[in-house]
Amino acid sequence: MFAGDASAIIEHTQDVVYLRDGELVEVRRSEYKIRTTTKVAREVGQITSPRLDEENPIVRLEMSLEQIEKAGYEHFMLKEIMDQPNAVRNALRGRLYQSADDACGN
Repeated sequence: MFAGDASAIIEHTQDVVYLRDGELVEVRRSEYKIRTTTKVAREVGQITSPRLDEENPIVRLEMSLEQIEKAGYEHFMLKEIMDQPNAVRNALRGRLYQSADDACGN
């Protein structure tokens, strides 16, 4: 089962494995394998630098669907309002770059 968010699967399972940026998953009936795009490229001979793959542990979700959806706020709408800065930041990630001068306030 695949999901972009824990709230989509919490009713079906509490054990999840999160993928990190640059990872792919190969799923079979009885197993799954997580590989990095770098490792796949290395296997086809495009990259030769070694990289140690980290394990993606199985994580047990300790929240209910209602807790996940509201993230501790009294109302879902309040959660959405408070999350707007993160939503904008995530939408712009990789599209805008901050120069060193801008970071220093110049």
